[in-house]
Amino acid sequence: MMSQELFERPEKQYEKYSITAFPEESKIIGDPAQFESAEPTEEQEAAMESILESHPEAALTFDETTGLWIIGEEDNLEAMFADRDALVDALESDDGSARLLESD
Repeated sequence: MMSQELFERPEKQYEKYSITAFPEESKIIGDPAQFESAEPTEEQEAAMESILESHPEAALTFDETTGLWIIGEEDNLEAMFADRDALVDALESDDGSARLLESD
């Protein structure tokens, strides 16, 4: 279970789940919601391709919590997002387990 640190420093999870963030490329690529109404620019495509070429076996996704594009093993990404959801669910239900801290 995550601690409140998730809300203060969500990027700290990346190390725990072996996920790599791309802050510079994220500035170029931007929010994926924009691609619903427009195609990516050449610069955005090049940034995405660069990430994927350097990590051909990994999954690329956008982390809305941090606003960063991240890459990692699909199972690790799913586990991180599931842990986040579990914390939010626990907080919403006022479950005492939400008070547990991460074990690093």
